[in-house]
Amino acid sequence: MVGLPPPTIEPIPLQTHDYRQFSGQYSELKLEGSYFLAFNAVAEWFERHNSRGKLLDFGCGTGRSTRFLRSLGFDTVGVDINPSMLTKARQAAEGEYYLLDSEQLPFSNHHFDAIFQSFVLLEYSSITQMMNTFGELNRVLTDEGIVIIVTGSEEYYRHHWSSFEIGPIDETCLASGCKVRVGIRDTDIVLFDYYWTDNDYRQVFQQSGFQVIEAMQPLAQGHEPFAWVNECDFPCWTIYVLKKQ
Repeated sequence: MVGLPPPTIEPIPLQTHDYRQFSGQYSELKLEGSYFLAFNAVAEWFERHNSRGKLLDFGCGTGRSTRFLRSLGFDTVGVDINPSMLTKARQAAEGEYYLLDSEQLPFSNHHFDAIFQSFVLLEYSSITQMMNTFGELNRVLTDEGIVIIVTGSEEYYRHHWSSFEIGPIDETCLASGCKVRVGIRDTDIVLFDYYWTDNDYRQVFQQSGFQVIEAMQPLAQGHEPFAWVNECDFPCWTIYVLKKQ
């Protein structure tokens, strides 16, 4: 297996999503439909492992995930690179939020017991940018802490979902780093994600000092109160649970 190049210092990646235009609609999104599968699996994992403590929500957006994590009993701090999204987060509920204007997180070493990141890696245009981020996550995480990553599975861009319209894409050209159009149903929001494989992610984790202790790909069971499209047959999400090596 060819190893990844060592990380280099790069600026915060250019945003592929128009957060300023869509921040209001983002703030109204609920943990429903396809999103429900990811957040329900995360809640069940934390409950099984009785995890609590100080948690960093990296890429908190309008605070939907931050409020969810607080509801689970975590002392949660949110960070994001977009000021308009953070404004919506602060309007929705009181909380501790920070604007991330460089790659270095504004926290001391070993500051957090857990780190959560949802739907962020889809926005990274290069492996190097991911490694820079995970180097910082490693620094601010306690030695016994855990990181939970929610990102698109390799099936995500091959199907439509209850919450998303994918493409159109030429699947024969779907390779690491390809950009894919994603529309969120019942909104005007259009995303431009980057496709990465399970192997891409695992190499980043390993070379950033993490090991994968669990990987989940939740499927809908059919009894949930949502009109599923392909969620019962294919996993739209992969959830990685990491610890330091």
